[in-house]
Amino acid sequence: MWFDCTSNLSDSAGESIVMRNVAKWKRYTKGWSGCKGRYYRKNLIIMLVVSSIPGFIIGALVYWMAGGRLESELLQMHNRQIEQRAANIDDQLSNLELMLAHWAFDPKFDYSLNGLDFIQDHERAWDITKTLVVMQGSNTMTSNVELYLSGDHPLLFNPEYGTIDSSAISGQYDRLIATEQSTYWTQWAFDPNKPNVKELTLVHHIPGGSLKPFGALLLRMDTEKVAAMLRTMTPYNSGETFLLQTTGDLYVSAGDSAEDSPLLTALHNEIVERGANHESNLESSFLFDWGKATYAVTYGEFSRLSADWLYVSASPITSITSPVVFISRLIFLVSFSALLLAAILSWFASRKIYSPIGRLLQTLLPDQAAAASREDEFILIERHWQNLHGESHALKYTLSEQLPHVKESFLHQLFQGYLYSYSEQDLQSRMRRFKWEVEDCHYIILYIQLTGISSQEGKFRNGDESLVSFAAVNIIGELSAEHFNQADIINFHDLTAGLLLIEPVANPSLEAVQAFSEELTGTINRMLKMRVTVAF
Repeated sequence: MWFDCTSNLSDSAGESIVMRNVAKWKRYTKGWSGCKGRYYRKNLIIMLVVSSIPGFIIGALVYWMAGGRLESELLQMHNRQIEQRAANIDDQLSNLELMLAHWAFDPKFDYSLNGLDFIQDHERAWDITKTLVVMQGSNTMTSNVELYLSGDHPLLFNPEYGTIDSSAISGQYDRLIATEQSTYWTQWAFDPNKPNVKELTLVHHIPGGSLKPFGALLLRMDTEKVAAMLRTMTPYNSGETFLLQTTGDLYVSAGDSAEDSPLLTALHNEIVERGANHESNLESSFLFDWGKATYAVTYGEFSRLSADWLYVSASPITSITSPVVFISRLIFLVSFSALLLAAILSWFASRKIYSPIGRLLQTLLPDQAAAASREDEFILIERHWQNLHGESHALKYTLSEQLPHVKESFLHQLFQGYLYSYSEQDLQSRMRRFKWEVEDCHYIILYIQLTGISSQEGKFRNGDESLVSFAAVNIIGELSAEHFNQADIINFHDLTAGLLLIEPVANPSLEAVQAFSEELTGTINRMLKMRVTVAF
């Protein structure tokens, strides 16, 4: 019976490999990523501060340039626009005054009109009608041009010839002629039944320059067009614009606001107060707080006929600075986004910078890695390094003390044949561990024996063998250190000693050993009064 288990085997093997890799990765990341301590936090904070400072500086500079400066420039530009449009309105009104004065002195409107029977002289009436039509069409601001002639039978060209049967209406026109000024602006209600419906009107007595006028030319302004003209001084959908005669006889608004509305009254009082405080140089603009809004107010004067007009334009500052508000919000949004991006990048960079430290900490202190969350990692590493350094010094000191004894023990075993089973390579390897230099060297072993301890010339007696051996070994060690770089002596404590010499192959060792042996023999004979036998 056969079973096909290849697929199941491969799936289980692949799954086990994946699980092992996941487990390794978890152990790796847990080792160093989960123990971020003070150094990581300080490093992350420093990177966040360093990365955010340029953003804050750039944001502040851009906000100052595009916010404060732009807002100031917009307000100044707004004031200049209002002044320019006010000058344009002044020019239009001056042109109307000049045109009406020109026609008032025209021969068509001289004394011959006084008491003239226009029914009989219908050609003259037609001529006046055509003239009034021309005057009316010469300016779009006028809604109607009229000629009023007083008398027993008052006449009104509007612009066609007509009579006035109502004494109330004729009385309205007669009051326009009864003024001292021969030409002036007024706000007049021509319909006695509608006293509140007033029109801005330019009046000029005829004949021009006469002390006893009998009629008047009237330019009745289109109320809607006058309001539209005033609205040019408020280029926004909100705000107030009005004209006010300084004597209080005339008031024209761009909107439907009444003259006694709270805002207009407050504006007028503020302007009067500022004019009283700055008599020589009236301020032309200021910011005015009213309710929950701040208005940019621009005002000035028109020198009109026999009176001065005050124009006032008040626009909410939010309408003027709305582009700046949008730009400011956009700047803050961009700055915040840049700061958020800098924080994310700083976090990634700090993890990348911290990864070697985490691995080093996990390698050196796997059991103390958890303590890194409460203490600086470098302090832990430094402390561990100091401990290792101290242990290393202690081990080196112990090794330096024990190495001569280890060497002596090794040489005892070597000389007595206990290491016969080791190969030359093994012996050389052990000798390297004992700090011998054995590369390209040859070895010379000297066997030294002392005799004559009981002779009459000697200084020692039987039983002093250990003392003699110790003294002889010291002499041999001092002399061998003077002649050879590597010389190790073994004391057999029976008036014999062994000496291992390790010399480079290139050195003439035999002659040096011969000379050393002769010097050693003479020295021991002279100092210890003993005979010496040296074999090598």
